[in-house]
Amino acid sequence: MQNFEAMALVLGCIGTLCWIACFWWMHRISSRQDAMLEELHEMTTRIERLSQAEHDLISDVHPQVSEIKEHVENVREVVSSERQLTACRFDPSDAQDLSLPTRSAARGL
Repeated sequence: MQNFEAMALVLGCIGTLCWIACFWWMHRISSRQDAMLEELHEMTTRIERLSQAEHDLISDVHPQVSEIKEHVENVREVVSSERQLTACRFDPSDAQDLSLPTRSAARGL
């Protein structure tokens, strides 16, 4: 019976030591997770600041983009109207002969 009590005491001590090791291990993992979460929180805070700054820049630039598109449309209309006018004014009888010289003419024959 005394052998049985000694064995129970030893196993109880081993079990207690295992629980202590397990709690220490879990605390270590938890502290690493806390550090990781703090880093993630800092990153998200920086990303939020950057995205807010980007949003502000886009808000400032957006009206200018619309104005630029309007100017491009105006230039497009002017250029297309000028093309139509030059196409109407072109007279093929006034054009010079732009044909390429033949080989014999290039040799001086």
